[in-house]
Amino acid sequence: MKKLDANACTAVALLVIVAVWAGSREHSSRSTSRPTRLPERIPPSRPIIGALPVAPADAAVATSSQPRTQRALFNAAAAGDSNEIEAMLAQGVDPNGLATVGLHRLLPGRLDSDNGLGKLDVLAAPLFAAASTNQAGAARALIARGASLDSELRLADSGQSSHAILASDRDVLTAWGANTTPVIVALANGHVEVSRVLIEAGCEINRVSPIGSPLVIAAEAGKWELVPLLIERSADVNVKEKSLDSRTVLQIAAAAGEIHCVQPIVDAGARVNAKGQGFLSEERTPLDEAISHGHADVVAYLRSKGARTAKDHMLVVTVPGTYGNEELWPTVVPGKATFASELLKQLPDGSEIHPFIWASSIDHADRVAAANNLAEEIDKRSAMFESVTLVGHSHGGNICLLAAGLCKSPINTVVCLSTPHIHIATKDRPRNYFRMWTVGVHWL
Repeated sequence: MKKLDANACTAVALLVIVAVWAGSREHSSRSTSRPTRLPERIPPSRPIIGALPVAPADAAVATSSQPRTQRALFNAAAAGDSNEIEAMLAQGVDPNGLATVGLHRLLPGRLDSDNGLGKLDVLAAPLFAAASTNQAGAARALIARGASLDSELRLADSGQSSHAILASDRDVLTAWGANTTPVIVALANGHVEVSRVLIEAGCEINRVSPIGSPLVIAAEAGKWELVPLLIERSADVNVKEKSLDSRTVLQIAAAAGEIHCVQPIVDAGARVNAKGQGFLSEERTPLDEAISHGHADVVAYLRSKGARTAKDHMLVVTVPGTYGNEELWPTVVPGKATFASELLKQLPDGSEIHPFIWASSIDHADRVAAANNLAEEIDKRSAMFESVTLVGHSHGGNICLLAAGLCKSPINTVVCLSTPHIHIATKDRPRNYFRMWTVGVHWL
């Protein structure tokens, strides 16, 4: 009986040895065919501002059993293959399933694949693919099958050192963070057709991404045909840019001179005197933008609505006397202390001194002709300024007074320097007359 127990123990020991040997061979074969996964880099402990949300574990991501079909649907949407999209959706592929894509591929005109946020992989629904490539037909097919109009991009948790990339490029991250929806992508790429499809389908148009709302982005991109459509859908006309600028959509439209968009924006309730600040510039109003870019029609319209500049811009017209056209006093000369140069130093920023040089003559008819020309010139330029002042020397003062009465535009002040206002002729010698020379200031 003892001998039988010993044999049994020996058999059991042999079986254990064989099992261990077989297990080690299987482990060895697996090790040679698949490398050991390295631990992920530990992200920095400092907070990341505005980071894209990381996809949760239960997100509709293309799993190991469904990577090909989900990616194929994304590619079909990017290519605008509506037939393929319909076929795949009919087979049960999720229209809101997420596929991994480089962020720079969704925003090729904005981000570089070599650095910054463009390096990141994101999880995006097929509607983003259609939005980024202006595939309006594909967008319609996806929307008809239940694609979410307001899905957001998610940061792919693919083991890349994404946190380090984000921390090293905070400005870009701030520009393209959360709340980036398909319509934001479409507008940022300047795609009118697919943007119109998304807007008309009822996407959220007042969601503010880090670079602004759809209305602001459309205006920035110069897609003015979409501005009335967005306003009809109750877009907020007073929202500001969210990146390096803080201008309103009215400022953007005024700077571009788009009078057909300025009017509906104002009619929708835009604040005409709201101040915003562009990149590396001081605060300005919509009127400032229109003036600085020379859009007289926009300036006139905004003034009719009570718009003002951030600072009072003055137009000062200097008119020399009969023999003063060769003098430097009416002209701003850099580096020289002329009357005009010194006066300009005392005026608000954005003001202008404009010399009016006329055909010097002692003939009254020439002065009348000069006054008519001056009035026309003032009417062309005055809308760009808050106030107009005329400064005339000698008979230049009389030309100023005559022009002030001929102008259609309001003249705030006329300054006459040594101007002969009164002429009294004698009966016996009509060419001899008494002159009253004065220095006067006339507020009109």
